[in-house]
Amino acid sequence: ADVLLIPACGRHVSSVSEARDDDEWRKRITAQLRSARPAILLDNVTKPLNSGSLASALTATVWEDRILGKSENLYFPVRCVWVTTANNPTMSTEIARRCIRIRLDAKVDRPWFRDGFKQKKLRHWAHSNRGELVGASLTLAQAWVSAGRPGAEVRPLGSYEQWTMVIGGVLQHAGITGFLTNLLEFYEQADIEGAMWRQIVDVWWEKFGSETVGVNDLFELVLETDALDLGKGNERSQKTSFGRRLSRQRDRVIGDHRIVSAGKSKNTSQWMLVPTGSLSSDRVDIVDIDGHFPTPPCVGAHTHVHAHVDCSEKVSLSPLCPPGKQHGD
Repeated sequence: ADVLLIPACGRHVSSVSEARDDDEWRKRITAQLRSARPAILLDNVTKPLNSGSLASALTATVWEDRILGKSENLYFPVRCVWVTTANNPTMSTEIARRCIRIRLDAKVDRPWFRDGFKQKKLRHWAHSNRGELVGASLTLAQAWVSAGRPGAEVRPLGSYEQWTMVIGGVLQHAGITGFLTNLLEFYEQADIEGAMWRQIVDVWWEKFGSETVGVNDLFELVLETDALDLGKGNERSQKTSFGRRLSRQRDRVIGDHRIVSAGKSKNTSQWMLVPTGSLSSDRVDIVDIDGHFPTPPCVGAHTHVHAHVDCSEKVSLSPLCPPGKQHGD
């Protein structure tokens, strides 16, 4: 991942370790943005990525945080590239939808022993040839601009529409295909939160259909599927935990159904599923731009080290974008 950043940054990018909780994520994000780093590299993430602060930073153009010990806020522009490396990463829905993936699969047991590379000293080569690499990138962009910035046949990525248009347009004009075609596969593998709720909704619909149900009715299903971690408390606390998590899914479409509130019965919230049909479409939008450069999504790289089942992935939390921000997966 650090080699990929050399052309843009011109130097080695130091890495940041993952945080324990959301409060620590917030502090680390503030510290990194305060340093005005061109790229933030979260290296070797081992735990599921699930942070509201990180998700917010990936789509924010300005980051606000309070100075420790003072009733004063700091404001920083978010113009960096976000990159994460991990081994088969998993993450919340909010993080996953802000990421794009680059997956590398060595298909060997110990990839660090491989040899026979064209560039044996890759980092040195990248530094020595940085001018040519930057020039090649600018040539691709200029060719697209000179052609009138034609639109790209790609579905716009929510919150990163302009980035999709610019990068998709440049690549398509250069004859490079496959842009963002691996997103659904990535979501299926990395979005553990979405997978759990899809499992719950499938069982919910199979047993109750469009009937109105309460938390008590669904709680037994959740225990049977073992889809959610409801903590180690007693049954009452687990039901309360599930009720809160269910409330956060209100009006959300999961699979072919939408979770909607059905009012209250005996002071207890009621819920039901409403079929929506398939919301996916084979239609591919031709997106155009309005002349402004976008804020990019999170770019992800996965390094699949296949030994028996070992996979190392790089996830960039924000796509490359001048002068915006980027992600990685």
